[in-house]
Amino acid sequence: MTKFTKEKVLLLHQYIAAETGGSVGVKDEGLLESALQSAFATFDGRELYPTKEEKAARIGASLVANRSFFDGDKRIGMYVMLTFLEVNGTKLEGQHRSVYFAERMAERLAGTDGVAIEVSHVAKPHWK
Repeated sequence: MTKFTKEKVLLLHQYIAAETGGSVGVKDEGLLESALQSAFATFDGRELYPTKEEKAARIGASLVANRSFFDGDKRIGMYVMLTFLEVNGTKLEGQHRSVYFAERMAERLAGTDGVAIEVSHVAKPHWK
């Protein structure tokens, strides 16, 4: 499974800001690292987020909630979630749902479990 590094996410954030506007910069690198690592947490030897949909949802929701950037937390959270799924072999059917997921994560209407369930309903493998 491909993991995203802090450096990769910072590059993606610069790309998004260049394309959509907004400020570039990190308020708290620790919160950024925490968001990226949280999807791979274990307890008693078991993964807390075992599927790639759960991992993607956890990373996306954590990036939005942690607000580690000066601007664009929702955009980067959604983009990293979608990109994480795609590089790990899954694409969402109906990309218009992306805005819905981002809004739900931002408003905390759906936690990681809720977003993961919704993502799994529209996720389609695109290669193995």
